Amino acid sequence: MQEAAGRREEASYILEAHGAQPLAALVRLVAAERAGRETPGLRRAVAFYERAGATAYLARAERLLQASA
Repeated sequence: MQEAAGRREEASYILEAHGAQPLAALVRLVAAERAGRETPGLRRAVAFYERAGATAYLARAERLLQASA
C-alpha cells in the first residue's frame, strides 16, 4: 500500500512539472483520502485550491487535516 502512495506522490510531481497543477492537486487530495490522513502532498494541494478558490476541494482537504490533528 505504501508503494502505491509513493507512486501517487511521484505522479503528482510529474503532473505539476508539466503544468497540470489541477490534476496534481487532485492526485494529492485523493492520496490523502485513501490514506485517511494528512500526506506529504496534501498541504500543496490545499495551497493550490486556496489560490484557485476551489471551496469544495478545500472542504475535503480540511476534513483530512482536522482528522490528522
